[in-house]
Amino acid sequence: MEVHDTAEICLRTFDDLDVDNVGRVHKIELCSRLADLMPEDCNIRDKLDSIPGQFITREEFQTVIDQITLEPRSTAQVSQQDWIDLFHAIDVDQSGYLSVDEVHAIFADDPLPMPIELIKSWIAQFDTNSDGQLSLAEFLEFVRKTTNKSYL
Repeated sequence: MEVHDTAEICLRTFDDLDVDNVGRVHKIELCSRLADLMPEDCNIRDKLDSIPGQFITREEFQTVIDQITLEPRSTAQVSQQDWIDLFHAIDVDQSGYLSVDEVHAIFADDPLPMPIELIKSWIAQFDTNSDGQLSLAEFLEFVRKTTNKSYL
């Protein structure tokens, strides 16, 4: 389910619970209704509990939903295929390897561009055959070491 769809469903759930149309609902009731809709790692209950009182307004809830939808997915939610797709998206020349220039290009629009020397150093850490570029296997080894998930 897309993030936008989840946000819309959450807001509709709030509206359904707000039967008297006063723009506020009991946090406990909202949490129990959202438990099946939201991924566990979004910590919806903690975010709602940080708002004082037993009730939450629609505006407060909208703020919480906006925070959740802007948060990046945790690496636990990223599949092996997601990492492979990322590799192929960066590998613009479709050589099967990530070059320094290809990695540098993904940072081209950043206000603080990534220094080439830093990219070379990163590649060198995982470049097992010392060819100056990363193969898919070397890239997945980087993923394994930095996320504690093995995709090899």
